[in-house]
Parts: sequence; C-alpha cells; structure tokens
Amino acid sequence: MADGVRVVVGAASGMGLDLAKRWAGQGPLFVADRDPVAVEGATASLPCDVTDAAQIDALAAAAAEHGPLRSLVVASGLGPPDGTFEQILEVNLRGMARLFDAFDDQITEGSVAVGFASVAMFVSGTDPRMFAEVDDPLGDDLAGRLRAAGVNDDTVAAYCTSKRGVSRLVRRKAAEWGPRGGRVVGIAPGLIDTPMGQRELDRGGGSKELRDGSAIGRAGRPGEISAVVDFVCSPAASFLTGTTIVVDGGSGMEAMAESL
Repeated sequence: MADGVRVVVGAASGMGLDLAKRWAGQGPLFVADRDPVAVEGATASLPCDVTDAAQIDALAAAAAEHGPLRSLVVASGLGPPDGTFEQILEVNLRGMARLFDAFDDQITEGSVAVGFASVAMFVSGTDPRMFAEVDDPLGDDLAGRLRAAGVNDDTVAAYCTSKRGVSRLVRRKAAEWGPRGGRVVGIAPGLIDTPMGQRELDRGGGSKELRDGSAIGRAGRPGEISAVVDFVCSPAASFLTGTTIVVDGGSGMEAMAESL
C-alpha cells in the first residue's frame, strides 16, 4: 500500500520512538503511548494504555478517519523488572491482542501489523498446556491459567511466556488476515540499547552474557530494529507473514534453549 496511515504504539521511548521518528513526515502517522509522546512531524499523539480498551478503541477510530491502515506496530511492553506477573502478561500479550482486534476491521490489501516479541520467547518452554493458554490471551484469568499449566510464578517466566504468546498470535492472525491481503509479522529483538535494555542489564540474570557472547558482541541499536520493521512494512516484503524475525546480533538464544 503506497498510501495509508501508520500507527506506532509504544512510541514514547526506545525502539518505538526510533521507528516513529523514522516515519515522521512520510504520510499520516499516529503515535501513542501510556506516557506522553511527542514526535515532530506526526499527525497526532494519543494516549494509549494497552490495558484500557476505551483508549485502544479511540486510537483505532482516530486512525480510521485518516485513511486505510498501512502499518500498525505494537512496540509497547514491560520487562521482568517493570511489573508483576499479571501486569507483564496484561501489557505484553493481552494488550497486543486487544490492539490487533481493535484494528481488525481496518485490515485490507497491503495492511501490515508488527508485534514485538523477544528472543526470550525461546526459553518459555514448549508445554502444550502452556500453548493452549497463551492461545486464548483474552480469556479470563490468563495468569491463573498459566500457573495451573506449570509456568513458574515469577516475572521472568511471565515475560518469556508473554513473548512466546506474541509469536503464536502473529501466526494465527496471518492466517486470518491473509485472505484480505493483510500481513502480520513478529520481531524478536535481542538485547537493545534502550532504557528497558539497561534495566535488564541492571537486573542481571544473564543479559550481559547474552550481549557479550553474541556473534557481534554488543547490544543492538534501536535504529537497527527500526530498519527491519521498515522493510517488513514495505511492499518489498509482500511474501513475508506469519513468522517472527529474530534480530539479536547472533545471540544463539534459540540454540541455547534447545540444549536446556
């Protein structure tokens, strides 16, 4: 789709802000976040707490008034240091599912949605009981159902599981939207030089080793993620959908997970 509206949720900082700046001035652009966000050249900045259905619906309605949906990118998220078990699931997985549902009727030929996962998804486990629960993200008591399915009751497990859920949501939505000409792709960054990435380093738990032990040996830059998202949302990626792209500097997280 050459023309259309771009929407970036989670645009107040980090990778979302970098992407919004990249797209500013290239057509209608809506930036949204729970925190105040200002991007020069954006069409509008709206509040969007992804746990608030009313704010999500208002964002979708505002975007629809400016034309067909070109791109919806959901970069909002909480890391293990940022919230409780329940809050991490609510933002990372349930919030993304709500956004995809809210924009569902705007998906048309050429529309692209992008959801941010993480390489942490590879250590979430592969228990079919867990998969069954994350595949129903908006059902009642997701946190309780995941605990009953054997997911550890800690924020790291919540984060990893939420990101596995994002990758599976992407796969399901691709099948649903494909007949309409819409695409949906996940992005799984490794450790990126953002405020959240720094909090992860401060927390410990292997982030420094993941960064330093990668093939490139450093954290990623927000612009390196934005470049991938820009390609995914372009006509050049028209055959790319239903998959999650790992952008991690060669961390080897997936291989490490296979050996656990």
